[in-house]
Parts: sequence; structure tokens; C-alpha cells
Amino acid sequence: MILFRNHLIELDYATAQDILYATWQERKSYNVEEVKNGLKQILGSAKEHKIKRVLLNFSNNIKALSHQEYALIIAQLKEGLQPTPIQKLACVGPNEKEREEKVDSPFQANKGSIDLQMELKFFPNRALALHWLMS
Repeated sequence: MILFRNHLIELDYATAQDILYATWQERKSYNVEEVKNGLKQILGSAKEHKIKRVLLNFSNNIKALSHQEYALIIAQLKEGLQPTPIQKLACVGPNEKEREEKVDSPFQANKGSIDLQMELKFFPNRALALHWLMS
């Protein structure tokens, strides 16, 4: 069931699996504010539908943000995750180690500052991410 769609993201909720598929669609330039608005849509949908598993698919994403921009986005994501029922968050990226570290580094750096009761993992493809989410 499609919950939201715009030029940046599509949110598709698979009720039988209880997984929210968030697919980043844009292959053009975008800014940090657009990313933050996309995350708000994801978190709002997860909260509204009490979704426990989310697959963020950024494999089509070609835009690399700066370390500082990723840190701002991760801070918002972590704060936004607190009031949600999300237990597992799988990220599928464009399989670039440097970008994965830019995203994971700020997440891990202040992991203890916010008590998140969820798991986050990065995957090179959708199949591996789904397998982990379903386990």
C-alpha cells in the first residue's frame, strides 16, 4: 500500500510483512532540507501505522552529502526514531564504503546519547536487507 510518494521518495507499506519500504527515487541534485522532509515522512508513517521494520533503499541515490550534512540528518533521524515503534532499520546504499562510513560514523558517535531500542544495519543489496529484517 503506497503511503506517500513525491519526486524524492516513495513509501510502500507491506502489511503482511510489516515492513515499510522507503525508496529514494531522485537521481538529480537535492538539498539537506529535502532529505530531512523525506525522513519526517518516513518516521511519521512508521509512527502512524505502528511499523516495526523499515527498509531504506538509497541504491539509486547518486548525491553524496558532506560529513556535516550527514551528521545533521542522522541527528534528526535519531531524535525522530525515539517515539516510533521501529525495531529494525535496514539501509541499502549505492555500495560505496566511504558514503556508508559518513552515514554510520555520526550514528555510532552519539549512539549512547539517545537510548534507541532498535537495530540499524547497512547492506549492499535489497535481498540481504530483507533477509535480515525478516529474521
